[in-house]
This record gives sequence, structure tokens and C-alpha cells, in this order.
Amino acid sequence: MKKIIAIILAAVLVLSFAACKKTDKNPDTTAAADAQTSEQAGDVTGEETSSEAESETASDEGSTSDETDAVKPSENKTPSGGSTVTPSKDLNTNDAAACIKAYQAAIAKTKQFKSGRQSMSLKGEITASGFLGAIFNVAQKSIANALSKNSKDRTDIPGNPSGMKASHMKSASAVTGGNYTTITFNVKDQTQGPKASNHAGSVGCAVGTLGDVDRAIKELGLKVDYKDGKIELTYTNCKVVVKIDNTTGKVVEGSWVYDVNVYANGIKVSGVSVNNLKGIVAFSYTAKG
Repeated sequence: MKKIIAIILAAVLVLSFAACKKTDKNPDTTAAADAQTSEQAGDVTGEETSSEAESETASDEGSTSDETDAVKPSENKTPSGGSTVTPSKDLNTNDAAACIKAYQAAIAKTKQFKSGRQSMSLKGEITASGFLGAIFNVAQKSIANALSKNSKDRTDIPGNPSGMKASHMKSASAVTGGNYTTITFNVKDQTQGPKASNHAGSVGCAVGTLGDVDRAIKELGLKVDYKDGKIELTYTNCKVVVKIDNTTGKVVEGSWVYDVNVYANGIKVSGVSVNNLKGIVAFSYTAKG
């Protein structure tokens, strides 16, 4: 029973770690529940390539990665007068396309942050039907601890900024005050199944998602059968806020957040049935340039 619990907890964590976006510069290492379960489950590591973002389809209210590319980041232009003009300078608008253009230009200029911190936390409880529900009720602390262990330093640019589209946004705004412009995006929810790109769709482009759950499961060494069941990850409450220095055109600070709503039903983990599994993981990434 102890081994079964360890395997199931590890599987739940993998499915819950939609927040564990893999990056080329900062690959995430996923801890399996706690010191006890990590011996049996192992670490989850991996890298996602940007080419997947261009070729795979993501579920985002009908949008796909094959849609027309978003406005590409524009270079800063220097008029004959001499001073550099940045897209964010004196920008006060609620036009999503204009906000995206300014954001892309600032991100392209920034390239990488000087410091940053990624954190994850369990939001509410992970629940499931049957005897697993009782197990998860007891294991909440272990799961929360595992998420906490995945809080880490990172300095990379999140998501796939060049793929961002106005249609991805619930709302957007840019407000200039003094030498700084603050851009805010409230991103549309996105739902993904077990096979998806981590850098496609509304949240995938704005922040990044887990992407291919199959790959994570294989890396963990678990046998998960979901052919007659369902695995679904829904990203909600996604928000991006960045502060841009209008002199340098770079992002000086930013935050990228969302909630991952995990749902699994009718799946089997190493022969053990998992039904009506639900849980929410809160993800945040803050950085300074």
C-alpha cells in the first residue's frame, strides 16, 4: 500500500505540475511528493522545443498554433533627431494589439532577466472519488511540500511572446507614468489534454504550460492508462504585468501568474483506478531586469 500511495501521489503531482514549464535555459526538476515518495518516483525533468509551439495545436476557444502569427517585436527606431523611440513610450491604450507590440519589443530588448523566482502552491485540496479521496485528504501536506520544493530561481523569458495575439486576451492595457510604462494582460483561459505544446495557445504563449503530459509521465517511469479516461488541464486567472523603462526599452520588472485546474477521470496508474480527481495549483513567476 505504501508503494501504491507513493506512485499515485507522484502521478498526481506530474499531472498537477502544469506549472512546471520546461525551458532550454532553466529546465525544471520536479520533486515527487516528499522524501519518502521521491525515492520511488524519481525526478521529472525535460525540455520543450520552441518548434513544438509552432506545429502543435492548443485548445484556446478555437484558436490554434496554426493561426496567423502575431505582430513580431519591432526594433527601436532612431529618428533623425537622435533619441531612441521605444514602442512603449507615451503609450496609453486598451488596444490589445498595441499592447502586445510594445510588450514583444520590450521582451526582445530584455532577452533575459537579472533575477527571478518561480513559486507554486496548492490552492484548496486535491480530491478524488473512492478510497483515493481519503488518501489525498491525508496527503495534502506532502503534496503542498512537494510544490514548495519546486519553487526556484529562474531568469528566462516565459512563454512564447512572438505567438501572442489580441484574440488571446480578455483585456489589455498600457499606462505611461513618468519614464515607465506598465502593460497588463488578462489572458483568456486555456484547456489542454495530455498531448499539447507548452508554448501554444493563449496561456502557452503568455506564460507557458506543462505541454506534453505523456512525456512527463514517461520520464517519471509510471504506467498510466487513460485511453478510456480523461486528463484535462485548464489554466485560469492568467495575468501578466510588466513595467518597461521607456529610455532603455527593457522590462525592469514583471509578474506572470495563473491557476492550473487539474481533472482526471477513468485513468489507471500502475493498475490503480483514479476517478474524478480534481485539484488546483497556483503558479507565479516574478522577475526583475
